[in-house]
Amino acid sequence: MEWIPTPKAYQETDVTASRAVDYTEIQSFLRLDGTSDQALVEGLIDAATKIIEDYIGRKLITQVWSVYYDFFPKEYKAEAWWDGARDGAQQDLYSQISHISLPFGPCKSVSFFRTYDESDSTHSFDSSLYSVDTVSGFPKVALKIGQTWPTTTLKPVNGIHIKATYGFGSASQVPSNIKEALKQTVANLYEHRGEAKPEETLPSVAQMLLAPFRRWKV
Repeated sequence: MEWIPTPKAYQETDVTASRAVDYTEIQSFLRLDGTSDQALVEGLIDAATKIIEDYIGRKLITQVWSVYYDFFPKEYKAEAWWDGARDGAQQDLYSQISHISLPFGPCKSVSFFRTYDESDSTHSFDSSLYSVDTVSGFPKVALKIGQTWPTTTLKPVNGIHIKATYGFGSASQVPSNIKEALKQTVANLYEHRGEAKPEETLPSVAQMLLAPFRRWKV
C-alpha cells in the first residue's frame, strides 16, 4: 500500500498580462465591433483558460508555482508486518518511493527543493541529488540512484516546498489545437453570458481538440 502526499499548489506569477489568445483574436473570431466588450471578453478568456488547464492538467503560458507537501511518499513493507507485538522503529515498516509527483505539467524546470523542520528552519535539497522529468505528461522529481529523501523531521504541514516553472512557453508556443479550443470555449461563455449555468461549459468541439493533450491516469 502506498502513502502518497496531496500537493497544495500556490501560483507565484500573474499571467493575465500574457494570454494564450488575446482580445483581437477573439474579436475577430466572434466578429465583434470596437472595444466595448473588451473587459468582458478578457475576463472570459481568463475563465476559459482556467477551465481548459484544469481539463487537460497542463498550464498554458509560462508561470511559476510553489507546491507544498506534508510528507514524502512511501509504501508499506509487506514483509515487515507480523502477528503479535514487537519492538522497533515505526520507519522500519515503510520503504521510500523514489519520486514525488508534481500536480500538473508541462514542467520546464525546478527552481528549488526545500524542507522545513519543526522549528520552521529551511533546509535545501541539492539539485545534484535528484532529476526532474520535464518530458512526460506526469512530471515528477525523482531521486538519483543511491540517494534518499532528506531525513529532516518535517513540520506538521507544508514541510516540503518545490518551486518550479510550468507551461508551454509564450503564446506563440501554445499548440494551435489548444488555442482553437480556447476560442471555442470563450465563444460558448460569451453566447451564454448572464445565464446561471451554460449547458456545456467546455463545448464538445473543444473537448475533441483537447483530447491529445489531456492527462489520463491508468
